[in-house]
Amino acid sequence: MKKNERFTDTYNRYGDLIFWYAKRRLSNEELSKECTQQVFLKYYEHMDVISEEMVKAWLLTCCKNEIIDYFRKIERRKGFENIDAPEVEVHICSQDNAEYVVERLNREAFYTEVLTALRKKNESWYQIVWAVCVEELSQEEAAERLGISPEILRAKLYRARKYIRRKFKDKYDLL
Repeated sequence: MKKNERFTDTYNRYGDLIFWYAKRRLSNEELSKECTQQVFLKYYEHMDVISEEMVKAWLLTCCKNEIIDYFRKIERRKGFENIDAPEVEVHICSQDNAEYVVERLNREAFYTEVLTALRKKNESWYQIVWAVCVEELSQEEAAERLGISPEILRAKLYRARKYIRRKFKDKYDLL
């Protein structure tokens, strides 16, 4: 496979995942797009030395590093005490915790993959799952925010969870 074809295939497969991973941490769509662009630019430059099995983990690690670099730049400009950016967890890779970091990145990538698939399937399911599971609102609070009755929210949440279990059965059991 030619380099450009491999890159396009990888971008089509993981582009949304990397974008949503960045957006979840940066809470800014434009910064997330820029981060995604930088990640794939670095991937293009190094793709010859990255094995096919490691592409997803490499992209997620690169994205995490881009986000950390972004917040470091902010710290240098504003000064550490004045920073009001969201917190980013930083893990120092060592033999002891490398497995933990990879497992956590894979789990977070899976969550992002699920949310992306859910959004493509049904936007209202996505909004409900986001409010209840990610923002951790009570079902009543989520229903009020979304302008629907709690009964409708529960029914849609049930259908969304059922869809997730069915679509991601093999991976879902690993959680």
